[in-house]
Amino acid sequence: MVVEGHEQVRLAVEVVSDPLQHPEVRLRAQNVIDEVKSIASGSAEREGEGPLDPSYETKQAEQLLSLCASLIASQAPAKAYLEKKLFGISVLQQLVTQQWTDLPEPLRQRTTLYIVECCRSLCVSPEAPSYAVKSKLAVLFADMARYMSTDPKPSGAGQAPAGEFDPKGPGNAIKTYVLPEITTWPGARGVEMACLVLRWLPEGTTGTVVEALPAKRKRTLLKVLHAALPEIISFAYQALDKYYAALRQAEGQDNGGGQAQAEECKHIVEAALSLALAYAEWAPMALMHQSGIVNACGILMRDKRFREAACDVLRQQSACKLKPVFAEDGGAPNAKVVQQVSSAASTQASIEDAKAASRAVFEAFSGPCQECLASPQEYASLGLENMEFGQLLCETMLLWGKNHVKLLEGSEHLSIFLKMMMAFLQHSNANVALLTIDFWMFLVRESLLGDTSDPVEKRRLLRIPDGFVGALLDVIVSKMQKPVLDTLDDYPAEYYESVKDFHEKTAALRQRLVDISRSLAKSAPEEVFRACLGNLEKMFVHIQQNPSHKGIEIPLEAAVHLLFVASGATSAEAVGRSPALEALLAKLLNFPLAVMANRPVVIMQFVKCLESIGGHSHRIVPAVQCLLTILRSDAGQLSVPEEKHAARQQAATTVLALASREESGPALFQHVSSLMEQTQEMWNQRAIRAGERNALYEAVLVVSAGAGLEQQQKTLEWLWSETCQHFSSPQWQEKTLTDAVAFLKAIGVKQCACLANDPSFDPAKAGKERVEIYHGIQLIERLSRRLLKMKRQKNINAWLAVIPHFKWTIPVLVRILRCIHFLASPEGRKLLGACESVLDLGEVERAFILGMTPHGVSPAHYVSATAGGQFVPSSSSSIGMEQDNPESLRTFLRGMRDSIYQYLGIVSQIKVDDNNLAASIGFKSFFDTMGSALNEFYALIMENLEYQDDKSTRMLIRGFICPLVKSCPQHCWRQWLGTILPPLLQHMHSRLTATWHQFLTGQRLGTARSATVQQQQIASASGVSTELGEEMLKETSMRELTREHLSLVLIVATGDEVGHTYFQHKKKGSSAAANLPSATIFQWMVAECVQAASSLLATTVASLTWPDTDTGMKSIKACRIVLGLTQKSAGELGSLQSFIAGEMLTACMSCLTLTSHADFQAEILLVLRDIITRHEVLVRPMLLGLPNINEQVLDGFHQAMRTKNSEKDQRNLVRKLLLRSGGSELKALAKQHSPGSKIPQLQSQDFGARNPKARPLLDTVGSQEQSPLQNLF
Repeated sequence: MVVEGHEQVRLAVEVVSDPLQHPEVRLRAQNVIDEVKSIASGSAEREGEGPLDPSYETKQAEQLLSLCASLIASQAPAKAYLEKKLFGISVLQQLVTQQWTDLPEPLRQRTTLYIVECCRSLCVSPEAPSYAVKSKLAVLFADMARYMSTDPKPSGAGQAPAGEFDPKGPGNAIKTYVLPEITTWPGARGVEMACLVLRWLPEGTTGTVVEALPAKRKRTLLKVLHAALPEIISFAYQALDKYYAALRQAEGQDNGGGQAQAEECKHIVEAALSLALAYAEWAPMALMHQSGIVNACGILMRDKRFREAACDVLRQQSACKLKPVFAEDGGAPNAKVVQQVSSAASTQASIEDAKAASRAVFEAFSGPCQECLASPQEYASLGLENMEFGQLLCETMLLWGKNHVKLLEGSEHLSIFLKMMMAFLQHSNANVALLTIDFWMFLVRESLLGDTSDPVEKRRLLRIPDGFVGALLDVIVSKMQKPVLDTLDDYPAEYYESVKDFHEKTAALRQRLVDISRSLAKSAPEEVFRACLGNLEKMFVHIQQNPSHKGIEIPLEAAVHLLFVASGATSAEAVGRSPALEALLAKLLNFPLAVMANRPVVIMQFVKCLESIGGHSHRIVPAVQCLLTILRSDAGQLSVPEEKHAARQQAATTVLALASREESGPALFQHVSSLMEQTQEMWNQRAIRAGERNALYEAVLVVSAGAGLEQQQKTLEWLWSETCQHFSSPQWQEKTLTDAVAFLKAIGVKQCACLANDPSFDPAKAGKERVEIYHGIQLIERLSRRLLKMKRQKNINAWLAVIPHFKWTIPVLVRILRCIHFLASPEGRKLLGACESVLDLGEVERAFILGMTPHGVSPAHYVSATAGGQFVPSSSSSIGMEQDNPESLRTFLRGMRDSIYQYLGIVSQIKVDDNNLAASIGFKSFFDTMGSALNEFYALIMENLEYQDDKSTRMLIRGFICPLVKSCPQHCWRQWLGTILPPLLQHMHSRLTATWHQFLTGQRLGTARSATVQQQQIASASGVSTELGEEMLKETSMRELTREHLSLVLIVATGDEVGHTYFQHKKKGSSAAANLPSATIFQWMVAECVQAASSLLATTVASLTWPDTDTGMKSIKACRIVLGLTQKSAGELGSLQSFIAGEMLTACMSCLTLTSHADFQAEILLVLRDIITRHEVLVRPMLLGLPNINEQVLDGFHQAMRTKNSEKDQRNLVRKLLLRSGGSELKALAKQHSPGSKIPQLQSQDFGARNPKARPLLDTVGSQEQSPLQNLF
């Protein structure tokens, strides 16, 4: 036996410890060591055959003990003597922890005596042992003591009745044996060893209550430890007191012996602190205080060597609650045992003692904390080299404050505590400031809100010092200021890992401060408004006195943001009657606007102030008049800086925002004529730009909303009159919209291939035409959208005012859109030449889609009116659209495309439900009125669709096609949807399956384009190559297009984009189902347009296998709809049944293995259940082809399905059936069959349609002819 050969084991340890030994030799030695470990743990197999000898285990244990004694006795200079010692201790530890209860009593006593002797001999050893040996021996003794103290005791005279263990009685081995033994170990080293033993006694090396102990032993251990706590804590304090004093004395000696003694004392203090920390989390606060530990930690916090450990002890105590928590023990009826296994400590001492202890903890950390905060160097170091201590100190104060701050109520100590917390919040390291946020949220709740479950008059609020809320708000405003960077790498590198870390942490801090401000505003609005008034008043006075002084913009932005947050979080009534806000508005209205004429950022913040407080009936008129004055202030100037245009646009948009407020509309309605006159006057004088005019026109429309349909029609006619005159001109239409060449001549730039050598092309004139068309279409779309919003919110028929304008808006906009679509074709790209990149994403769009700017920082962390904006990739805005460069043309083309999609989607939703009203105005729905123009809409959608990028196609589907299909009345399905959907669905199926195949097989998505200089710079700074960025963009666009198309699929299948309507009505039962339409579009397609239904079905099944969560959720819903429409298979092999039993089944089985589909596996299993049970005969061959599934398994499955009625049980049966085959087999199945990649040839009869004979569709469906571009309808 290996344990008999001591020399063999010693040699094996030497070999394993020597890295120069041959690997095979080391392997054989390692096998010897592993065998010894397995014997010690009791897991080794017994040698030989025959009956088991009862003394076999005892003999092995004795041999192990002998072996361990031999190893532990190793001394220098023997080879690998330290490794032998440590291995001997670890083997003995395994024997104790794994086989203690199986050892006979005499052997246990021998083992105990040997371990005690080892510890005692270590204490008197002339050579200083290594920390590894000391700690491992201490852990060994703690393991043995843990089992000794929890051993069941034989019943005797001194035991409690019924075998119940009394921790206070003589059976408590911790008190009767362990403590008397370890506290008598000789010398300073004996004290250190005793501290280490007691430190490991409750927790073990894992840091929790020892997991190896059975539950009953754990409970016993906690009881005996709790009973011995006074002695343990007292010992810890005596060690701290005696040896810290000895340490200070030894440090004062000059001889060499003093240094060695100081080192030994230092180790004892560290061990005693770790002992105190092990019990601090659950030891009663009063006990820790009365023992002197708390005061000792307060002293040690002033010593940099021990302050982290001392602070950690106080942190654990700070987490303790004041109230004792008791639990009834299962033994004696009236006995109570304190629950000690809890992060919230409990105490049996009186509440007064606990309060005194809590105050002592505060005094212990407050003194050292104030000293740190008073020294600028120490204060700064809490975020640098002393960051760990800074975080511990802050967490200690945070925990103590949340649990005990009420003890300081009414005393000056509360002010001291709040000032200390405030200092941490003000620290320049955001990591430190973020630690305090939870406390401020707690303080706001306790001091201003109270327990919301109680009535307001009965709530007990914490009384905080006067003026504290104002002081907190001042700090919040200062910390909400965004950082200003000279360069991208200009950030405090000493506090943060990277510039990305810096921006993320500071942005998180600002967001949490906004949350605190919101809570303050909800509970004490007037106090917050007074603080806003004070801050803004100072800043605007400073601006007035120092018009050219720079640096006020950033604090002004933060102060205005606080006002904006506070007014948004407070009720409209409180904002409207606030005296502070009345005073602020008066000061703003009297502010000399000329002072900020050349300071766009100040104008922007001034306007935001008016938006925050001006939207009430008694404030709206002067606020709007002030905004109009700002807009009028630049009249007569030849040019206005582009930076100022953003502020002016904000002023115009704010007029709209104020006019849209519910409480301000009626007050402004009395002045609508004046608003119209002033707007028109400024526009005629060109004192405002087209974008500003559009916002003011929309405000006029909002204000006049309540005047009825007739008045709304007149208002809309007046607002659109100039645009109508422009777009209705036959000369302009012929010159601009004849074809794509004419269109580019009208709005292009000189770099276009078709214009580069054209002497008649005027870039300045084309720039003005771009701006006029752009803002004209924007005005049409904005006002239409606003009318639709009024319809949905107020259910008024004002949106019918758009109907008379169909005749001039729709033809022109459709024609412009077809011209833009043509530019994406090969012929169109030739016309653009070097400018063809205008059809691609701009730099701003690319950065925001990727969420990536230099250094990988989210654009949201950069963009600010005052800070960091210069580092974001910039595209030309509509303000600079007159310039003759490709960026201006890109902004125009992409903006017009999206606006026209939106407008067409809006007008397609217009319908009149009242037949009498419809007869009187001659309009029933968009589809009835525009039916004659169907060919034009068909051409608009399908013409050059294959050349459009994914973003354009997504916007087409989202903006126009989805609203069109959703709003189409049933009697127009055949005419409209029968024309548009078949080719569209077929195109999208081919497009998406090909793109996803490229993505899933690792091919490049699309063609690579050359990177711009700006993209190369971003790639260099962020570490993301331009090729990878392009791939990420392509993948993002592909996923977004797929999700949008699946929304269209759900509209066809269920009637809405997410399928909620259908499934919710189905759950509610037949009464709710009566509100559903008589048929869905998919049901109609099945009967009359089976080609489109086949394309839709193939896309749905194929998309199940694509790893995208949103797509999968939508496609599985569509599959459930399809299954609901199919008849149960009786064995005949129809095309649809074959498709479902083959490709849909394969797709569903394989998508169970996708992690992206994990959230809706229940729905997938339901679809699989329906397929397998409805088409049992057809799916049987495929299921039998899977591994581990045979006829017997399948028959058992069907039998179980018939007996289980619960949906959950049925899902589990399907899961267990398919799990037999394994995920890799299911994945391979989908890869082999490529489900949904081909459109099936289905027949209407497959769906069980009542009218199987499909009627012929419109001729245009199969025709490739398209209406000529030059003919307006």
